[in-house]
Amino acid sequence: METNIPKRTDVIEAIRNRVCATMGFTLTSHEAVAVSLAATAPRDREAVFGMLLNNMQAKVAARSPDSVAPTDAEWEFIFGKAAMTVRDGGLGNFTKETTFSDYHKQLEAALRCSLMEAQSKVAWAKPLTKAACYLALHSEDTESRVAACLGGIVRADSRRLDDVRSTVEDGEVDHMLLAKVVLSIAKSIVP
Repeated sequence: METNIPKRTDVIEAIRNRVCATMGFTLTSHEAVAVSLAATAPRDREAVFGMLLNNMQAKVAARSPDSVAPTDAEWEFIFGKAAMTVRDGGLGNFTKETTFSDYHKQLEAALRCSLMEAQSKVAWAKPLTKAACYLALHSEDTESRVAACLGGIVRADSRRLDDVRSTVEDGEVDHMLLAKVVLSIAKSIVP
């Protein structure tokens, strides 16, 4: 019996092909995945594109960012319950940095009921999940993206998560931190 479950390489290659076709440039898989992940942060993506790409590429990426962003299915595959890294990619050190740990603590407090669930607790222990949840705070659909990372969210955490997202949205976003997140994730998931 054959299943139609995609392989990591298929998902990464689909993202790379879509990003390269949309932009009209040839990028490595690491670069394409980083650009795709940066596109999930609508208020900040132009600044992050500027850190990841040369000026011409950044302008082209900014013209159609929604078409290069990961689909919900790709997000689920990359960060969901089957998520795994192929290497550290700097995530281990990154999640211990002071700047990131402030967001980590806010997320952990907001998700306190969800993190009591066994599946969510196991997922949260992974640096990849913490980085993905931070990235999800910058997306339009934070709750569903975080739920995909943790395997679900307890309803009681929704309001607190929305408060954390609002704090991020209203505050001064650290674009360098966001660029580090997308680069670290890309390095850790691309074979």
